[in-house]
Amino acid sequence: MKRLFRSLRAALLPLALTCPGLCQNVNGTFTGVITDATGAVAPNASVTARNTGTAAAFTARSDGEGVYWIRSIPVGVYDITAESPGFQKFEARAIRVQVNEIVRVDIKTPTGMLRIQ
Repeated sequence: MKRLFRSLRAALLPLALTCPGLCQNVNGTFTGVITDATGAVAPNASVTARNTGTAAAFTARSDGEGVYWIRSIPVGVYDITAESPGFQKFEARAIRVQVNEIVRVDIKTPTGMLRIQ
């Protein structure tokens, strides 16, 4: 019986030691609030983060308070766009997200503003 436990321990120990390196999260998150010049929130707005290196796109919608979350995206540089009826289109370019980082990008769409870089 002791031999069986030693064998199991010897077989499982390398797996237990390698998991912390392999199991770590290598993603990041974008979040923010979408408002206009008066501070009114934009519920149900579409927000897209597009990776500038791979063109992979990740989309979310803002909630009733104008808050959006784009979670678990690979690290990299992203262009962010937001659109909602009655609000000007928003664009932000070259926003970097690092490992386990939460990047806040508040989206304000003042009258006449079409692009922010």
